[in-house]
Amino acid sequence: MLKKRNPYLSSNHCIAHRLHLAAEDAAKEIPYFNGYKEIVKSIYTFFSNSYKRMYELKSIQENSENPDLAILNIVDTRWLSWATVIHNFHQILDDIHLALVQQKSTSPVANFLHESLTTEFYIFTKFLADILSTMKSMILVFQSDYVSLAETRQQLSMVIESITSDFIGSEISSPHYGTRLANYINECNLSDDDLPSKLNLILI
Repeated sequence: MLKKRNPYLSSNHCIAHRLHLAAEDAAKEIPYFNGYKEIVKSIYTFFSNSYKRMYELKSIQENSENPDLAILNIVDTRWLSWATVIHNFHQILDDIHLALVQQKSTSPVANFLHESLTTEFYIFTKFLADILSTMKSMILVFQSDYVSLAETRQQLSMVIESITSDFIGSEISSPHYGTRLANYINECNLSDDDLPSKLNLILI
């Protein structure tokens, strides 16, 4: 509307918002993602709606040296809120799993959520933790007070190279996955064949 009044007006779209729109479009191609998102939201709701459950989870976190990390809610209008949510979530996933184990016999919801935390769910969480961390580092450069074209170009090249080497691979080398996903694969002695087909679809 402003541009109709002033045809010489120059408009800029927020890079974070544009990335949000692009990520939303990409996520639509992965049917599993909607189910995954609902599980993460349900876990947040399950614990945040009960002081007792949250207290028990905090007690478990203190024993595992993660007392300062909280389960955060997803803000659907901001894709990059996922980066913050998953940053905490993947680190306390074992604590959440243990808390659900302790409550599944008395709560059908806890039992459902416990059964939802499959190996596939763990792999997807670690994958998101890695790739969203890479994307967030790029956004922070774009949101700085002064953005130079040279620095932007360099950052984009680094992000593309990182995603390619970590998750896509090339004709001469297989993907070695991100730090968090690679650590989980090694800890559980998983092979490439154990990775969910859904994850392979995302990488393609």
